[in-house]
Amino acid sequence: MEELLPTLIVEDDEDQRVLLTRVLESRGHEVLACADAESGLKAFQSTVFPLVILDIELPGMSGMELCRRMRLVPDADRTVILFATGVSGREALEEALQAGADDYITKPLMSELLHVRLTIAERQVRAHQSQKQLEEDLMRDALRDALTGLPNRRLFLERLDGAARRHREHAESIFSVLYVDLDDFGQINEQHGRDLGDEVLREVGRRLETCVRPVDTVARMGEDEFVLLLDGLNDASDAVRFAEKIHESLSAPVQLDGAETFCSACIGIALSVTGFEKPSDMIRDAKTAALAASEEDGGSSHRIFDPVLHAGALARVHLESRLRLAVEREEMVLHYQPIVSMATGEVTGFEALIRWEDPERGLVFPDDFIGLAEETGIIIPIGWWGLEEACRQLKDWQERFPRENPLSVGVNFSSLQFEQPDFYDQIEDRLARFELHPNSLHVEITESSLMADLEGIVRVLERLKARSVRLHIDDFGTGYSSLSYLCRIPIHTLKIDRSFVVRMMESSPDLEIVRTIVQLARNLELSIIAEGVETVEQLERLRELGCDEAQGYLFSRAVAVEEIDALLAMESPPWEGL
Repeated sequence: MEELLPTLIVEDDEDQRVLLTRVLESRGHEVLACADAESGLKAFQSTVFPLVILDIELPGMSGMELCRRMRLVPDADRTVILFATGVSGREALEEALQAGADDYITKPLMSELLHVRLTIAERQVRAHQSQKQLEEDLMRDALRDALTGLPNRRLFLERLDGAARRHREHAESIFSVLYVDLDDFGQINEQHGRDLGDEVLREVGRRLETCVRPVDTVARMGEDEFVLLLDGLNDASDAVRFAEKIHESLSAPVQLDGAETFCSACIGIALSVTGFEKPSDMIRDAKTAALAASEEDGGSSHRIFDPVLHAGALARVHLESRLRLAVEREEMVLHYQPIVSMATGEVTGFEALIRWEDPERGLVFPDDFIGLAEETGIIIPIGWWGLEEACRQLKDWQERFPRENPLSVGVNFSSLQFEQPDFYDQIEDRLARFELHPNSLHVEITESSLMADLEGIVRVLERLKARSVRLHIDDFGTGYSSLSYLCRIPIHTLKIDRSFVVRMMESSPDLEIVRTIVQLARNLELSIIAEGVETVEQLERLRELGCDEAQGYLFSRAVAVEEIDALLAMESPPWEGL
C-alpha cells in the first residue's frame, strides 16, 4: 500500500478548505488544514510538509509573505508549494513564483485543471523524495563501512572531533581511543576463504558493539582493524577495563559454516589526558600502542600509549625513509661467509649476507633493518638486488678460481619474495644472464617463512628443483620442524641453527637435538650444514655425528669480497688440518 502524502492546506474560506481536503484525501493525501497564515506557519515549522497549498489572499499575513517565510525553514527547499488563486493576471502569478511557489491552481477548485495541477505537483514531490532518499543513502554509504555497517573513518573522525572539543572546553571530560588490530587474520582468510573471513569481520564488529555504551562509537578502519571512541571516562582504568572486556568477548569461538575459528586482537589505548595536537593524533597513538603490544607482548594483549612509544614510532618512520633511500642510492652490500666441507676442509661455497653501509651509522647488520624491510615490503627490491649481486659475484669467482666442483652461493629469500608472481622468472633470468649452472645457486628460506604460504611456496620450490636449483631450509630447528611438512617440501639441505651448535657441548638436550636433526636428514636423504661453528671441539663432534659441511667463526666471519678473493687465492685455507 502506497504511503499517504502529507499535505498542508492554508485556506481561510471554510468551504474551499473542506472541498480541497476531500479532493486531496481522495487522491491519497494525509491533510492538515489551517484557517490562517500564523497557524499554517507554525505547523510547517513543526513539520516540513512535502506539499503545501496556500490561498494567495489570507487575512493578516498574505499568502505571498507566508510562502517566503516557509522557504526560510530548514529543508523547505524540497517542499512543493502551490498557490490557490482566482487571480489570473500575469504579474500576480509571476510575483507568486518569485515568492517561492512552484505552481498554482485556480479557483473554482472543481475545475478539471485542478487534477492536472495536482498530478504534476505529486510527481514533483515523489521526485524530491526519491532524490532525498538517494542522497541519504549516499551519505549513509559515505559514512558507513559497507561490510559491517559500522561507522567508517570519516564518521569516526567527526565524532572524535566532537569529543576533542568537549575536552578542550571541559578538561575533566576524558575520552579514549582504542585501536583493535586482529591477530593473524590473514590466516583465517587463507584457511576459510574470503567470504567466511568477511563473516568473521562482521561478527567481530557485532561483538565490539556489545562491549561499549550507546554514547561510544565503534568503527572499522581497515581490513582487520577497528577503532573505538570511548567518551565520558573517569580515568585511564576505565579504558583498560573496556580493553579487557573486548579480549573476553573475542575469545569465544566464531561459528563458520559448520567449523569453528578463534579471534584475538592487540589493542592500543590512547587517552586524551596524555595530550594531542589534533584529534587524529589519537588514532595514530593508539595504533602505535597496538603495534608495541603485538611486538613485545604477543597476541591478545593491550598497551597504553605514552610519549616514549611516539618517539620510537618517529624513529621507525625515519629508519623506513632512510632504508628506502638506501635502496635507491645502492648503499647495500653483500658479505660472504665460507661454507667448508667436513671431509676435505675445502671451501665449497658461500652464504651471501646483506649489510647496509649507512653514511650516518656505518656498517649496519641485518638484525637492525631486515624486520622493518619485511613489514614495509622494502625487502622485495632489496632481495632482488641481493640475488643479482650474488650471482654476478659467483660468476666472477667461478671464472677466476675454476675447480672440478664449481663454487656455489646461498641466497636468503623472504616469504614476500616467494609470493611475487615472477619469483621463478627472476631466478631463471639471473641464471641465464650470468651463465650459471643451476645447482651452484642455493635458495635459502627459513621454516617460519615457509609456513607463511606453504602450498604456494611448495609449488615454486618444485619448479626450482626441477630446474636443478638447490634448496636449503635455513635455521632449522627454530621453527615448526614438522616431519609431515619436511616430507612435502622438495629440499636438498637442512642447515642446523647456530643456537643448537653453540650450546651442544654444554647441554645434553641441544646435543641430542643436533643428533636427531642429522639422523632425520639421513633418513630423508638430505645433506646437512651446521651453522655457527666456533670451536674445534664443536667441529669434531659435528664430524662424528655425520654433518656434511659447516660454517662459522672457526673458519671465517662473513667478510667483504676482497677478503674472499684473498682466501680463494691461498694454496691452503688457514684452518687446514682441523
